[in-house]
Amino acid sequence: MSRWNRGHTAYSLLASALIGTLGIPRAFGTEQVVKNDNVVDFGTAVIVGDFVPGERAGARLTSPCDGTIVAVQILWYANGAAEQSIQSAITINADAGTFPNPGSQLEYLEAPLLSPGFINEFRYTDENNTTPINVPVTTGQNFFVILEFAEATDVGGGGASILRDVGACQSQRSMIFAIPGGWIPWCFISSGNFAIRAVVDCQDPIGACCDGDANCTNDVEQDQCQGEFDTFFSGQACGAVSCPVPTGACCNGSGGCLDDVTEQTCNGFPTGVYAGNHTACVDGVCDVGACCKPDGSCADIIELACTEQNGLFEGAGTVCASTSCPQPLGACCIGTACVPNQTELNCVNFPGTWQGPASTCTPNPCTACTDGDADQDGDNDLYDFAAFQACFGGPDTGICACLDMDNDGDVDAVDMALFVPALTGP
Repeated sequence: MSRWNRGHTAYSLLASALIGTLGIPRAFGTEQVVKNDNVVDFGTAVIVGDFVPGERAGARLTSPCDGTIVAVQILWYANGAAEQSIQSAITINADAGTFPNPGSQLEYLEAPLLSPGFINEFRYTDENNTTPINVPVTTGQNFFVILEFAEATDVGGGGASILRDVGACQSQRSMIFAIPGGWIPWCFISSGNFAIRAVVDCQDPIGACCDGDANCTNDVEQDQCQGEFDTFFSGQACGAVSCPVPTGACCNGSGGCLDDVTEQTCNGFPTGVYAGNHTACVDGVCDVGACCKPDGSCADIIELACTEQNGLFEGAGTVCASTSCPQPLGACCIGTACVPNQTELNCVNFPGTWQGPASTCTPNPCTACTDGDADQDGDNDLYDFAAFQACFGGPDTGICACLDMDNDGDVDAVDMALFVPALTGP
């Protein structure tokens, strides 16, 4: 009896075989496990024994796509409480077309640690997990994954070894390196297929990706163009595709709403306000409510228009008639005294002169001055000139009071003619 027929007893896998060992992370997405066997969790498989040091077992696999081999898997099992074992190596070899002889070595994993009862997955060539397995393959390319034994396997004594399935042996798919004898097709010896596998990261198609706003990006992988409103054009460039024109809700400003309208069409309506791409009337985007504007006034408009005016939307269904909008604060002049953070109404009722929204008492805008010294620092310099530019054409409120040099209530060209000779330096 051949030694590889010893221990050929079918065992039910009583425990679920776990993917991965030693905390090695797994990637998902486009990865595909490539295998010849049909071994499954809680299924039936056969432990293959016995091997001696230096012998090897391998599987000839076929890549399902253009991509990269990123991992190998060895199903390792024992009919008992076997210990972990360190074997000699796992290699990935090219297919030289001389089955069962493998071709040139493409990758080498030294001293793999195998745990019984697991699918032992390896993603690195070294034990420190610093060098990832990275073997490029193309669709239909054959390659070999080979385990070399460093320790003898004693299946009859409860030792661990590789598994094979209980199906028919597929021609030119499993092989062993025997001592003596060299490479031998497994089908010459027994049935079934070795549970030695690879993981191939398949490349996604590359193409143009249009997002939901009709923006196009070139050279995008298909799995990166999966947004709710994305459109992928495999193998195409942006210059050759037409991105779908997005639509949304169109508001008429007074509560009316139309769905599935393009922005261009909506803006063509006399009172059309586009609510944004992929918005819908059912979401209430066109509902009217009270909008408190920064100047303290109120308007019954839709939220979108309120936001565009930097207003505070009080909610759909609210009305200005019953809304008290916060009033802006500013400096209030009572004679030459300045009172900060007052509403216009409060200031007028003092009585006082309100200096406008966000005005401050520093520098004091209430000091009677028409000398062009806007910051009241004792000279007329470039700071005052910048203030003059900001005040030009406006009323003499706040620091502009000092720049109304003819004291006529505004800052104009007459004041400019008086201000320029007053400049004293930087």
